[in-house]
Amino acid sequence: MFLLQQGWGMLTFINNFLSNHSNSGIILSPRICERSQLERYYPNISEIPNSEIFFDPHFYEPRTDLPRILSYPYFNNFNFQTTTFNHSDFCNQVIEYQANVLNLHNIILPGRYTNSLSESWLDMQRTFAELGNNYRSLHEIYSTLAIGPDLILNPDHFNTIIDEVINYPVDGIYLVFEHPSHDFLLSEEFIYVILDAILSISLSKKKIILGYSNHQSIIFYASGIDYLASGNYRNVRAFDHLNSTDRDNDNLRKGVWYFDGNTFGEYKIPALGLAFRRNLRNHFGPITNYNSTLLSSNNPTTIPWREPDAFSNYFDLLNHYCSEINNIIKNQRANYLLNFFNSRRDTNQALSNANFNFGDRGFNNHIEGTIAALEAFIRDRSSDIINL
Repeated sequence: MFLLQQGWGMLTFINNFLSNHSNSGIILSPRICERSQLERYYPNISEIPNSEIFFDPHFYEPRTDLPRILSYPYFNNFNFQTTTFNHSDFCNQVIEYQANVLNLHNIILPGRYTNSLSESWLDMQRTFAELGNNYRSLHEIYSTLAIGPDLILNPDHFNTIIDEVINYPVDGIYLVFEHPSHDFLLSEEFIYVILDAILSISLSKKKIILGYSNHQSIIFYASGIDYLASGNYRNVRAFDHLNSTDRDNDNLRKGVWYFDGNTFGEYKIPALGLAFRRNLRNHFGPITNYNSTLLSSNNPTTIPWREPDAFSNYFDLLNHYCSEINNIIKNQRANYLLNFFNSRRDTNQALSNANFNFGDRGFNNHIEGTIAALEAFIRDRSSDIINL
């Protein structure tokens, strides 16, 4: 299932998207709106049928000074000192806010971000999971796993964490991770490591929500994710724990792009206009209700294409791809996705042969690595994939 990851300016957008895309959902964010604002909009969101609603507690940086996050009741009189911090009281307040104030069925437990392994972090995560277990008779409970690239690329430490997570007494995992060097798209090694870890969690019969994702993240359906969440601006399509502090900003908002489902690249409209003039239009698509005016025009530069259009097109295509994949048996998704990305490689290659300018948001430089990671994963874990 596709979930909207709430970003700036999305409150008025959420209702329309969920109403027109059945079997989708939303992860609400205290980073984006303070408590009074969220609770004012929430009743309308909660009434939309066939939508799943989650709330991200945003405990990634416990010493946050971001007023919006601090407006939530579980941060009242909050004082994070690792030696005196009462894990249980805090976690219970987070759960009770979601269960009793928002009346949610799905509960996401708090989880602190870490880029290194420590016993104190493991103890806190374990305590949160054990407390969540007390609520499982009425709710579906998800542990937050928020981790950094150094930890992920350390095999011993990462395997220790995955072994812990597999044994948490919860229904699922809400996984968010920072990218190496804060690159937007991932390298083949990193993709392979995440695919491998997700498969191990999936085989433990836990559901997996992959948060702060982008279009490349669709590949992780190959190892068994259940939900993929992505947002409008790039700061909600790639995780950064410092966005939960006063460094939080909106500096990634500028620029209007067209996301293309056939190539998985994002392009400025003038680049699309030149491609159409050169008789390359057939490589772009697919045409949907959200992009038909743009892709059917003789000159895309004459078509008004604003941020809301770009976001609607992006979300509509991601929701479509996620819905298609969700209809495929889990142990057959890896091969489906291999064909899916091979098709995008062919289209990128055809455009490259025609000297199309992909710009700095094209997928052409990442498609080979993405496919290589998936092929290696299928080869190395085929006997486990069949058990999904």
